[in-house]
Amino acid sequence: MRRELKTNELTRAELEIMQAIWELGECFLGEITEAIAEPKPAYNTVASTLKVLVNKGYVGYRVWNKSHQYFAVLRKDDYRATTLRHTLGRFFDNSPAQLVAFLNDSGTLTNKEYEDLREIARQIVESKK
Repeated sequence: MRRELKTNELTRAELEIMQAIWELGECFLGEITEAIAEPKPAYNTVASTLKVLVNKGYVGYRVWNKSHQYFAVLRKDDYRATTLRHTLGRFFDNSPAQLVAFLNDSGTLTNKEYEDLREIARQIVESKK
């Protein structure tokens, strides 16, 4: 049974570790620590945060001799979907159009990103025909 993700339940440190695990797949503590960007947290900090993630049900592990091989239980797409739904609801009245309008008004989109959005919109319209 998949655990329901609570909004904003991952701290910044937890998210960094989850991103490393999503990228690496099954991995050991040392590999996770190496995959985290500078400044790297202490080995013990990563180990403690992994225990929290295991207790939350977002990470699992297998025992190999005296080591633990970790893997993601929480899928990246599930986390992104939950986080995006929360952001849309909290800041954009559950409206993807308001989100896109905000991105446009913020002036941060590049020409390439406008082209990408136009192509995505075209594909969505085509798929609905």
